[in-house]
Amino acid sequence: MIRFINAILLALALVSGLFLINVRNQTRDSFVQLNNMQKELDEMHKEYERMQVQRVELTNTQRVRQSAEKQGLAIPPVDRLKIIEKRGQ
Repeated sequence: MIRFINAILLALALVSGLFLINVRNQTRDSFVQLNNMQKELDEMHKEYERMQVQRVELTNTQRVRQSAEKQGLAIPPVDRLKIIEKRGQ
């Protein structure tokens, strides 16, 4: 009877050890994945900030005017402007 109990306790200890090894492995994998995602998030923040700076540069009124002048574009005279009203709303 004591051998049977010892065998069951040994089996439970082995199962418990294997479970612990599995949990530690999953924890390690999750930690590595978290670090990779944090690095990716940092890169995305840098890219977002770069795009915000670029947006400000591209919407700069003076820059738009200079670009238009380089292309030979100009604001039309007032007598050539037509106002179109939207009907039905």
